[in-house]
Amino acid sequence: MVKLAIIGAGAMGQAIAKGLVEAKLYKAGEIKFFDLRHDLLEGLERQFGFGFAESFDELISELKSESILVFAVKPQNIDQVLSDIKALDSSVLIISILAGTKIAKFVERFPENPIIRVMPNTPAQIGCGASALAPNSICKSKDLERAQEIFSALGLATIVEEEDLDLVTALSGSGPAYVFYLVEAMAEAASKLGLERSKAEALALQTVFGAGTLAAQSERSPSELRAQVTSPNGTTAAAIESLEKNGFKETLFRAVSAAKQRSQELS
Repeated sequence: MVKLAIIGAGAMGQAIAKGLVEAKLYKAGEIKFFDLRHDLLEGLERQFGFGFAESFDELISELKSESILVFAVKPQNIDQVLSDIKALDSSVLIISILAGTKIAKFVERFPENPIIRVMPNTPAQIGCGASALAPNSICKSKDLERAQEIFSALGLATIVEEEDLDLVTALSGSGPAYVFYLVEAMAEAASKLGLERSKAEALALQTVFGAGTLAAQSERSPSELRAQVTSPNGTTAAAIESLEKNGFKETLFRAVSAAKQRSQELS
């Protein structure tokens, strides 16, 4: 029996399926994909045991009461996908992970279904994701609990209002790129100052990984942890003073604001 159907077998669609199986919430045989890339689907079936449908009609016909349908296609393709779905049981929980695609678009097509819009991020691929969930008005607590269970298997899952998702997109959706850029910049600085590039990258990456892990596990706030490292008149104090002098926080504020504005424009 198909309990979870996923339209779109890209990185995030695969991350959801793999994460649920690894967390033992679903068996591989209970998850089925549809994607136009049949070679990709066949590979997923061989490697992980996920089923796949040859058509939308086949996929939808296998969804029974209380099943879950996840939309993980590219936003520009959603209109065509929705038009190809002929009918859907009103008890099926719809989950969309499409950036910039509002719940209202799905409500127009499925007015009686519970719908949850989710903004995950790429670290979900390794179980370290951060996902924000926004339900529509007819979602029941059990629907939200099931969605939280799914995305908690991929990392952190928190509930927000849909109006907050543009900011969530700017913060955690785009956030991994900010961190990668920070690692890139730290390694480049050390390399320019004389350290071998490969060693600079390895040290910068491990530093960010270690600091993030420590912050996640510590009961202290990030500002308290920073203060622990920053001895008066020491090397870290000199670095922080330079960052503040050059508007580090203001630069990040502008970056997050720009990402939020772009998300609003896209939606």
